[in-house]
Amino acid sequence: MSHTSIREILATLTAYACAKDVDGILSLYHPSALAFDFGQHGSAIGLDQIREDCGNGYRGVDDGFEYSFQAERIVERETIGYCFGIERVAGTRNGVPFRAEALASYAFEKIDGRWLITHQHLSMPQPPR
Repeated sequence: MSHTSIREILATLTAYACAKDVDGILSLYHPSALAFDFGQHGSAIGLDQIREDCGNGYRGVDDGFEYSFQAERIVERETIGYCFGIERVAGTRNGVPFRAEALASYAFEKIDGRWLITHQHLSMPQPPR
């Protein structure tokens, strides 16, 4: 599937996330993509660890899982772009309801006419002081 804009890739990411489709999600990433996910690994991780973390996140999540990305800014140039915003998830895990949100930033590169995620950074929002 070819995405001609960052908004299109974000819509596809949302659909895959709601379906808990790890392979679909990872099809949106460049093979050399790196991520910082909640600081849990202490350094950037590649696709194999992203796959494992994503799969672990969905494990035990019941039907009715919800995901949304509220972009605060999307910048798209000819071959490079980025966005940041708030990711929200909700559902039930083993029958127990949950809700969470994360601050998310994505970098994209347009390669052979297709936008791909080349970097992701997820972190938990800090409570107000």
